[in-house]
Amino acid sequence: MDQPIVAVLAGGDSTRKGFDKAMAPMGSSTMLEVVIDAVAPMGQVVIVGRTEAPGETPAIPDVRRGALATLPAWM
Repeated sequence: MDQPIVAVLAGGDSTRKGFDKAMAPMGSSTMLEVVIDAVAPMGQVVIVGRTEAPGETPAIPDVRRGALATLPAWM
């Protein structure tokens, strides 16, 4: 049986925070790496909203800007 796809929404400009939250350090990893590790047992992880992702994880970039821009990229 094929694994389900687990979409991790990791796009956005982080304008309110002032830095890229996905790359924020969490111990010896980044927040994105921690999330990927947490959801990987659930299925095939795909990062949505970024041009690149850690390791061999596939990434789908945002197609437009804004708070909900990541959703159409995934659909």
